[in-house]
Amino acid sequence: MGAPTTVLELVERFRRNREAYRLGAYKEAELRQEYIDPFFESLGWDMANTQGYAQAYKDVVHEASLKIGGETKAPDYCMRVGGTRKFFVEAKKPSINIKNDVEPVFQLRRYAWSAKLPLSILTNFDAFAVYDCSQEPAQLENPSTARLLYITFEEYDRRWAEIETLFSRVAVLQGRFDTFASSTKSKRGTSEVDATFLAEIDAWRTLLARNLNLRNPTLDEAHLNWAVQQTIDRIVFLRICEDRGIEHYGSLRSAVAGRGAYESLATLFRQADDKFNSGLFHFRPEQVRGVPDTATLGLTLDDAALRHIVKRLYYPESPYEFSVLPPEILGQVYEQFLGKTITLDGGRINIDLRPEVAKAGGVYYTPAHVVDFINDLTLGPLLKSSELAAMRGGETGSLCVLDPACGSGSFLISAYQMLLDWYLDRYVDQAKKWAKGPEATIREDPHGGWRLTMGERKAVLIRHVFGVDLDQQAVEVTKLSLLLKVLEGETQESLQQQLALFRERALPDLDKNIKCGNSLVAPDFLSHPSSPGLTPAEKDLVNVFDWQAEFASVVERGGFDAVVGNPPWLMAGYYVKPSLAYFRDHYATARGKYDLYYLFLEQALQLASRHGRVGMIVPNKLFHTRAAGDLRELLLGDHRLEEVVDFGDEQLFARATNYSCILLLGEGPTSMITYARASAALETEATFEVPASSLARAPWQFSDERESRLFALMRAAGTPLKDLTSHFGNGVQTGADGVFVLAAGTAADIEPAALAPFLRGRDVKRGMVTPDPPHLIFPYRSDGDRYRLRTEAEMAQWPKAWAYLSRHRNALEKRVWFGKTAAELSGAWYGLMYVDAPAAFGTLHLVTPSLSDRMNFALDRSALFATGTAGVTSVV
Repeated sequence: MGAPTTVLELVERFRRNREAYRLGAYKEAELRQEYIDPFFESLGWDMANTQGYAQAYKDVVHEASLKIGGETKAPDYCMRVGGTRKFFVEAKKPSINIKNDVEPVFQLRRYAWSAKLPLSILTNFDAFAVYDCSQEPAQLENPSTARLLYITFEEYDRRWAEIETLFSRVAVLQGRFDTFASSTKSKRGTSEVDATFLAEIDAWRTLLARNLNLRNPTLDEAHLNWAVQQTIDRIVFLRICEDRGIEHYGSLRSAVAGRGAYESLATLFRQADDKFNSGLFHFRPEQVRGVPDTATLGLTLDDAALRHIVKRLYYPESPYEFSVLPPEILGQVYEQFLGKTITLDGGRINIDLRPEVAKAGGVYYTPAHVVDFINDLTLGPLLKSSELAAMRGGETGSLCVLDPACGSGSFLISAYQMLLDWYLDRYVDQAKKWAKGPEATIREDPHGGWRLTMGERKAVLIRHVFGVDLDQQAVEVTKLSLLLKVLEGETQESLQQQLALFRERALPDLDKNIKCGNSLVAPDFLSHPSSPGLTPAEKDLVNVFDWQAEFASVVERGGFDAVVGNPPWLMAGYYVKPSLAYFRDHYATARGKYDLYYLFLEQALQLASRHGRVGMIVPNKLFHTRAAGDLRELLLGDHRLEEVVDFGDEQLFARATNYSCILLLGEGPTSMITYARASAALETEATFEVPASSLARAPWQFSDERESRLFALMRAAGTPLKDLTSHFGNGVQTGADGVFVLAAGTAADIEPAALAPFLRGRDVKRGMVTPDPPHLIFPYRSDGDRYRLRTEAEMAQWPKAWAYLSRHRNALEKRVWFGKTAAELSGAWYGLMYVDAPAAFGTLHLVTPSLSDRMNFALDRSALFATGTAGVTSVV
């Protein structure tokens, strides 16, 4: 099928005037109005917002302002569906040769790569070029690099079906655009913006840590981490503000150009304090704000180190365009960044994974679409039933959202956006009332439509959004992300106008909203029987948190209306050893080998108001594990469990095998629980209701009638594995695999008698175990039905092994949850954290990875196996 009449007419008109256009007789704005706009209207895009959608939901955003190289530039069109960016269109004059000119291609790819858009379009109507924008662009690359399609205007009629199938609004809605983007994604290696920027700031952390440690030798670990984090955050914040037109472009670069670079930066930071009122820039005592930072600006930093960092943030050195960098991408980068910490080992600087992150195998960021989905389920119904007058009343309003383990703030950013959209829709309905005078809450946007004023954006944030995290650096990143969200869409001019109008600094102080503390441990921990023997450092690690004191107004009004998040999935003891006894006395779910998310769910129900809702993503193993029995009972108590969204074996988190589900708890009582089986893309595969009375403390089984009949047949036809085995083994847990588990080269230097083959989950395949597993230093001897730790005298018979362990003594002594088992097992610094009975390893046993997306079972009778590998001692 050929092009529609409108496009054919455009082609014919362009053909008649082509030579004049190519000689420069046409301005870019005229091209867009007369050719590009009607071309994309023919593809179903509402270029002029004739449907009157609010700014947040317009199909097309025109000219999102950017600054590159000191000049104002823009991706001419941002094409969206439901407010979600899909691709950019960059328009050029017909006099520009988009096939062979390097600059416009680099410009387009830089926009789209920074925005993490897989494809984008460059056109001057003379030609229509589509680029793969998933890979980092380089300034002098050949313009044909990453070009997927090149269609001349004379081919529009013949190739219209191809264009329409991929780039029409219907094609995007039906998923054809995404399918094409996935199928054409470059295979040249991973260099997406989040991974590249993470590597960038990781390198900055190392550079700053070494330089600060060298020039400021009195800094301890905590203050060194703080100074590095604050310096990076401040530079990134101001650089983003520059690209958004809120700060003068090039201010940072000018500040570090001469001698005394850090002193010049400090001047910028103090000016930012005057302008923004953000805790990120808080250097002088003020009655209404928290404790100021009186230390970091007095530090010494070398000019060269700062120049290197700042240079990498500017065009053309920088591939980043921060004005289009999505907030969730910045959060994802920082979530990974916060997974590591700076440690001092004598005079050496090390960047190490935090213990809890090391145990979890890394940081796993909740995908943005899953975050939005959870907030829609949890916060959405509350907003639908809210009235504007009630929402605006009181110090905290009538609806408060909490993430008790907020990390980098992804759930709170999403919730904040929902609240902004809700307020804007209601104010626009009464625009005559809310757009006038000093109390105005909305103003006209230069690109059409309405937007909330800065004052109202600040008020919405302060009124409704709250978070807590154990890590002070995570708290600062959450604040940073939320403050950037407040500034979204503002320019230097609009900011100055509103500052003059409201006579206050631009940003809110979030110290009362986003706080640092242990969401699970109240101040009564300090008088608990387990507390007196703790060192000051251990008490600081616990970091008690007083909900009633810290959020007094919310607690007084009955609690939080929505509690959302992705709480830690680790077994509790891995990094909260001082709190274990306290947890047993204060949480009904702290029984057996419980995970931390049990306690967060229990705490969420305590923090939620009587009419409140809880929405969290957690492992779906809670349906069946023995330790989760009390949790299942709690979730069914008061009949508050409304819905379970189960992802089965679908993988939501990159680089990890995790099985997850979303739990939604409401006001109750609920007699029927909705069960939905969903894909990673949140497409529903099955939905049915289960009577709440059919679920109990025992393992939950969600099945419709057909599945129930199938399970009944299976039970009648066979015998469960648990009835055929004598013991489910727990294996070996070292607490420091990086030390105890040796690569082949290192193992060759250790006495063979000190080593034992060691199976991990990855070493177990269907029907077999790896023929050459790694080796583990095993400082134990068998003593009947148990293992006993060898004494130091016994270890001396293996001088190489002992010398190796001694070199790592400092790291081994820092292991968390160390000594949780009997003293004879791990009572010394060189012991392992857990060792099962000898029979678990020496007799014939069936092993399988504890997490696997397929049937992986093998028989074995010799190698030790890790706790991460479920070992089953069989009677076979």
